[in-house]
Amino acid sequence: MEPLAAIGLASGIITFIDFSWNIVSGTIEVYQSCTGVTKENARIGTIIEDLREYADQLISDGASNSKQERALQRLAAQCSEVSEELIQKLEKLKAKENNSKWHSFKATWASMRKEKKIATIERRLCGYRAQINQRLLALLCENQSNIRTQLDVIQHEAEKLSSKSVQAIKLLRQEIVTMLSSLNGQSARCDSSSSGEDDGMDEEEQTSLFKSLRHINTKLAKLEAVASRVPRETRVLQHLYFNHMSSRKYNIDKPAAESFSWILQDDKAFQKYCDSEEGISLQELHGYVAKMDESRKLLTNWLEDGSEAFHISGKPGSGKSTLMKLICEDPRTMEYLKRWSGSRNLALASFFFWNQGNDELQKSLGGLYRAILFSILKECPQLIPEIFPQQWEKLSTVSADLVYETGLFSPPKIKQAFELLMRGSSPKLSNFCFCLFIDGLDEYQGSTYDRREFAQQLRDWARMPNIKICVSSREHLEFMYVFSPQLRIQLQDVTRLDIYRVSCFFFRKAECYNLLSGIYLELTREILRMAQGVFFWAVLVVKSIINEAFVDSDPQKLRQKLQDTPEELDELYDQILGSLDRADRKWADLALLLALKNPFNHEMNAMCLGWLDNIDNIKRQNVPSKNVQYAPGEVGQRLEDINKALLARTKGLLVLHKESVDCPEKVWHYSFFSTRVHFFHRTVRDYLENTTRRSRMEAQYPNFDFSLTHSLLRLAEVSSFDPLVAIEEHTGGRIVDLDFLKDNLEMYAMEAYVLKSPSIEKLRPYYLQRLRERGIFNNLWMTPRKDRSSLRSTNLARVGTP
Repeated sequence: MEPLAAIGLASGIITFIDFSWNIVSGTIEVYQSCTGVTKENARIGTIIEDLREYADQLISDGASNSKQERALQRLAAQCSEVSEELIQKLEKLKAKENNSKWHSFKATWASMRKEKKIATIERRLCGYRAQINQRLLALLCENQSNIRTQLDVIQHEAEKLSSKSVQAIKLLRQEIVTMLSSLNGQSARCDSSSSGEDDGMDEEEQTSLFKSLRHINTKLAKLEAVASRVPRETRVLQHLYFNHMSSRKYNIDKPAAESFSWILQDDKAFQKYCDSEEGISLQELHGYVAKMDESRKLLTNWLEDGSEAFHISGKPGSGKSTLMKLICEDPRTMEYLKRWSGSRNLALASFFFWNQGNDELQKSLGGLYRAILFSILKECPQLIPEIFPQQWEKLSTVSADLVYETGLFSPPKIKQAFELLMRGSSPKLSNFCFCLFIDGLDEYQGSTYDRREFAQQLRDWARMPNIKICVSSREHLEFMYVFSPQLRIQLQDVTRLDIYRVSCFFFRKAECYNLLSGIYLELTREILRMAQGVFFWAVLVVKSIINEAFVDSDPQKLRQKLQDTPEELDELYDQILGSLDRADRKWADLALLLALKNPFNHEMNAMCLGWLDNIDNIKRQNVPSKNVQYAPGEVGQRLEDINKALLARTKGLLVLHKESVDCPEKVWHYSFFSTRVHFFHRTVRDYLENTTRRSRMEAQYPNFDFSLTHSLLRLAEVSSFDPLVAIEEHTGGRIVDLDFLKDNLEMYAMEAYVLKSPSIEKLRPYYLQRLRERGIFNNLWMTPRKDRSSLRSTNLARVGTP
């Protein structure tokens, strides 16, 4: 018997017992036929028909392997016997009374209940009521129960995608178990169900227990419906999900010194925020506080009651993404939006374009469609049949096969679903409100024409009564023209106080603060003047001065250092790299070029930077020899050394960032893989992509094949990775399924030799060799998923379980 079919059978038994009890106890007066006949018009024949229909639902298909399911089937058979006996009695009454209306025979039936046969049926029903209560509790709670196992699997799969349906399943399971346990307590005075006696309770108490069972059955029907629906919901969400879907947002650091928090504050909190920073007066800020206040009210009023798209524009490095992340995640945003949505369901979704990401979906409309749909549908899973009607119907008739189903979720069909969501043409969508936050429109990888067209679409969608859209971008003409200036914040005009606060914060927390305490406020005011609202520039300069103070803290030299700092970012980067000695500059140029010219779909592993000093040896060997594998403690130490090297040799233009991934069961979760090399800011990449500048850096490495070097470094990376150590780190030795590890490593490693480069072509056999040398992949490499169970057992034996 299918586990969910057992829930249906249990529900059918409860329905039968409840209906039969109503007949024998004479409480059928509250009855309304399942065929639609009202209680006033119900005749004896109608009740017989309904009783037969409920009895037919007690037939189960398939053999049962579990003890509780077999007991459930026996109980169903016993109920069927009772139904036949009861029907025989009712048929005699029907013939005798000429099938008259039921309500006119209440007195007659009351006297018939005194008959031994009816009384026996009544006692048996009480016993069956107690039995189904116990059986159902065991099915939902016992570790060996197939129903519990299947519900756990359904719940776990939905939980991995953070689907809101998880809460519905959890709540229903908890409520049913609580009600069954309570019912068991109330039934404690009953004799065992096998005796068929229930003299310990009067009829009123028994009727109360049957009513409680009726409530349980309502919950059980909901659980069966949800448990049948959730696997399909999960499959839809799986087709929408992609790796690094939210990586850009997760990798944006939290604002320091509570900067930008004023944007959502009320009047009192805002005034306190502006008055709280020492060393600067409101007079010094001139009209900037007034602009902050105007921007704050503009945004909060729009969240509460505005229409049209809201536009946050700004210079490069002014903090647009940081602000957008804060607005997305701050609970005050939801409070403002609820005043707009009223009684309608409200869902928020966000997408952060990222043109530094090597995954095309991070910088394409296809990625935006999938991310927004995923976010909204996991919060509102009841909308999935509305948004994907054809897919939903087909998923209900085919077994789960993500490969086969891929065609149902092609890019055009996902775009069609997104547009359906935006248009709100389905009646059910009128009960929902959506607020979208889309960051970095200028990082969408399309032409100027494409970006203008997309901006116009966003503007038009934002005019729908149930849609709000907040966007951010650089001050490109296509965005400044399309979006209304009346609903725009130009960020560099309102960041002066935040820049001051953050600069003071970094100075005060520096280890050399005692050397700067007499001059840091003066330096901060000058930084504020020079920054022109560009947050990123100010942070770079503050860190540069702190580094200088460790070398020479003479106030005059620090003042001169600041005065010599270029106010344009490109010139600042020139100065930073120009300050390096010759050897460090050459290493920095190579590291920067490798980050810039990365052909893979993932940022470079930080561990690869540790091999740059030996890059010539690797190149001469053409194919790297097997590297020494690192123990878990060594990985952390190497990453710390690499971070120090980046700070010293690139002055912070390259940084290490620990990946935050939506789904934890990814290879990136392990410490060996999780730390990646990023540009400190998008403007660093822009700086390096200047043709003249890049050519000058590449001239130091004539005939250098960067794609081949990346492939060699990643081959060395795979060789140095010990999957057994990673598994131990992730699970503490408890292994259930190695598929997720194999699948992710396979995808990552195979990327290198599918690149269309003759120089990489010859590395293909070496990738296979290295992966096979990892041992755990000896047979899994080309083994179909359905045949892997025995192989996993072999691997489990190698790892061991506690």
